[in-house]
Amino acid sequence: MKYESKLITASLLNSFNWYNNCPPSWREKALYDLTNYLNRAPFEPNDYMKLGQEYEKQVQKLTQGMKVENLIPTTTTMAQLVAGGAWQVKIKGRITIDEQKYFLSGRIDVLRKGEIIDIKTTQEYKGEDKYLGTTQHLLYLYSAHSQNWKHDTFKYLVSDFKEIHEVKFQVDDWDLLHVEVHRVISEFINFLNKYPELKNAYDNTFCY
Repeated sequence: MKYESKLITASLLNSFNWYNNCPPSWREKALYDLTNYLNRAPFEPNDYMKLGQEYEKQVQKLTQGMKVENLIPTTTTMAQLVAGGAWQVKIKGRITIDEQKYFLSGRIDVLRKGEIIDIKTTQEYKGEDKYLGTTQHLLYLYSAHSQNWKHDTFKYLVSDFKEIHEVKFQVDDWDLLHVEVHRVISEFINFLNKYPELKNAYDNTFCY
């Protein structure tokens, strides 16, 4: 029997994760944001997000030997850390859960030999748990493995505009990684099944 694949992205699961774990006072806003994400509502990045986007653009230009004016602090150091990597590489994977196929899709900031790098910016670095508690590294490494890529390490390089912090995740057991990816997706799907409006948005808007 042929099953239709449904889309899963790290951003979607992170939005769900934030809804699950945010402070009670933020819960209504988190649900609103998740609902909009599922409905692919138009989104205007705020000034902080725009700064992060500009930061990545400057780093990429520096790695390509281009001249950059009005350098944002730590971009030069970041460019040295990611030099030689390929930028904005598409990644995809597949997993089947309860006879339903899911298509995992993402885009890697920088891909280098053996490692996947994601560049982050923050006003205040609050430790590695903030990043290792998300799903991006799990989905990307699982997808890389499913495509037979020889990448077993994921690095978040986090700039607070004063220094750069490295948060590293390395796969020791691919079977355990599969179990964890299966778990986080199942948790999200079980949540959707409790809310018909959100499930409808996921099935008929987000996935198409």
